[in-house]
Amino acid sequence: MSHASAVQESPATAARTAAAIFPPEANELLRSCVHCGLCLGACPTYRENGNENDSPRGRLYLMKGLADGRLTATEAVTAHLDLCLDCRACETACPSGVRYGRILESTRAMLVERKKPSWSERALRALVFKQLFTRPEALA
Repeated sequence: MSHASAVQESPATAARTAAAIFPPEANELLRSCVHCGLCLGACPTYRENGNENDSPRGRLYLMKGLADGRLTATEAVTAHLDLCLDCRACETACPSGVRYGRILESTRAMLVERKKPSWSERALRALVFKQLFTRPEALA
């Protein structure tokens, strides 16, 4: 699947929304990647399927597109971001010191905030927090 087929162009108004959601430091972190590709060999999902969108470099392009407002958070875009195992092997391979994990965490948090959970997702969350975390004070 090519980069173009995995994403959908967004309306111009999305740029203003994205700028408001992505803090300036996130944009700075996104731009620290020099696109050298040294992270590709370290990424288990890229090694497994060979899809550039499932590599750290490809995901950074997707996140930058979201931050710039050029892309919308389609199911295809979020699927590529969700395939990351968060192993951060790419960070140790990166000569530029890109803090990929931090960028991905921020992007995922932004996507969760913007997405209205379905009824089943809300029910599952309620069940988990009421049944598994019966004493939240014990976690502190």
